[in-house]
Amino acid sequence: MNSLKTVSEKWLVVLYGVVIALASLAVNSACISRFYQEKLDSQLDSLKKYHD
Repeated sequence: MNSLKTVSEKWLVVLYGVVIALASLAVNSACISRFYQEKLDSQLDSLKKYHD
């Protein structure tokens, strides 16, 4: 029964590693793609509540 516990703990470590890798991939790909805008278009200035 002890070996079953160690095997399940090892699988959990692998599973957590895969989850972390997929999460970091999802975050980094969202920042690289077209969804990340470093500079906003000047047409959007009219939508601001307070102008600089």
